[in-house]
Amino acid sequence: MSKKIMTGASVVMAVCGIAIVGLGWELVKENREVNQQILKELDELKQGQQSQALSASESLNQVVFQLVQNDKNGKPAVGFIGKLTKGGKQLETFAVEAVSDESGKLDFGKLPWGKYDLDLLAPWGGGSLFRWSSGEFYQQSDLMVLPGRGFPSPTIVCPAAAPEEVPVKFQVSWPAGINSDNYYLLCDFRTRSGEGEVLFESTRVIQQETWLYIHDNDMSMNQGGVSLVNNQNQVSNIPNLFLGMLFEGMKPENPAKMKPSLKMLEGHYILPAIYLVRKDRLKSISKDLANNVYSQVLNHEREELVFFHALPKLRSLSDDFKKDRTTTFLFPYHKNAFIADGPLDSKSPPKIASGIELPEMLEFNAYTHQDNVWKIKLPELERLIIPEEIEGTGTGLF
Repeated sequence: MSKKIMTGASVVMAVCGIAIVGLGWELVKENREVNQQILKELDELKQGQQSQALSASESLNQVVFQLVQNDKNGKPAVGFIGKLTKGGKQLETFAVEAVSDESGKLDFGKLPWGKYDLDLLAPWGGGSLFRWSSGEFYQQSDLMVLPGRGFPSPTIVCPAAAPEEVPVKFQVSWPAGINSDNYYLLCDFRTRSGEGEVLFESTRVIQQETWLYIHDNDMSMNQGGVSLVNNQNQVSNIPNLFLGMLFEGMKPENPAKMKPSLKMLEGHYILPAIYLVRKDRLKSISKDLANNVYSQVLNHEREELVFFHALPKLRSLSDDFKKDRTTTFLFPYHKNAFIADGPLDSKSPPKIASGIELPEMLEFNAYTHQDNVWKIKLPELERLIIPEEIEGTGTGLF
């Protein structure tokens, strides 16, 4: 009996062993298939990543500019700093810098497709592309880098050297009715940028491309963007003015310091505002104007009164020189002239505007190959009389 029990147990154990071996084999087989599936999926993932990397690489474009001096066939323009800024949403924008090498190549490397703006800074002037403090600049907007297409590597013609200093003379035609011995013509060349900064700037054209020169107050010629002219057409600069302010620190010039000409850098200049100022008020003009920063001036046709802001950095876009493109003539101390020795002999003179807009912007060129005589014709003072049909009080000082 015990033998039968032992034989039965052995058979059971054998069957269990065979079953365990079979189960183990199935597990090994299934594990192998799982491993193969995992390896296949990993391989597919790797191939997908490689494909995406290749696709991303193919969507990048090498962005290179060729810089030359003076004309298309000129020598390489070396040392120009370039900044390329990508437009788009906030998280998509970025800027990269590069410097043109000995061959004139300005290489920004591989960049994604999109719309870019280019800024160039010449190697003279000591400015910065991230803050236009001084120097000579060039801008080009809306450059397109397209996916799957090579960037055309355009050629940009640059100036070969910094602009030279040249002598400039003034020739002023004074209005009748005042004693011009008692007055200066104050010429304020300073302009307002789109960001509200006040700049003293000039431009020059190199092969139909405009380069902007932002002048530094610390330049050797000490030009602060404001000049005084007397009735002998002698001129002097007003140095070290803070660009955003009025005319602080000015004082009557010693006649010996007034010269027949002044030195200015080559280029094209505009003159947004001119002031006819009494010599005895020159020292206090900044304070006087600060208390009357908004002036009522007539438009050129004398059809309406418009506001002029004396402080350049606060002038609104509506009367900004870049929009209206006209020079404004200011006569801040007109009351004394009109009443005492002016063109009107009346105890009750009509209402007088503080100035009038000229027909157009006064623009001047300064170049080495020409006589630089800048002519300025001042309007007759009767044109400051406000027509009766126009509402206005007149805001002249003193």
